[in-house]
Amino acid sequence: MSDIYVVKASGDRVLFNPDKLIQSLDRAGAGQDIIAEVLKTIDNNLYNGITTKKIYRQAYKILNKLSSHHAGRY
Repeated sequence: MSDIYVVKASGDRVLFNPDKLIQSLDRAGAGQDIIAEVLKTIDNNLYNGITTKKIYRQAYKILNKLSSHHAGRY
């Protein structure tokens, strides 16, 4: 994957760090298989300038389809 910059709520542009998404999904209790599926789908939808809010929404939708219990915690 090439370098993708995301826009934070503050307006700052930072390099996308998949570890942050992994940590948040892990804190919600999602298993490694669910985390891998969410990451795969998010990775296919990333583009320069995407907002962290949009990434969160996409992750939530995917997580809700796979495990509504974990989505509620996310």
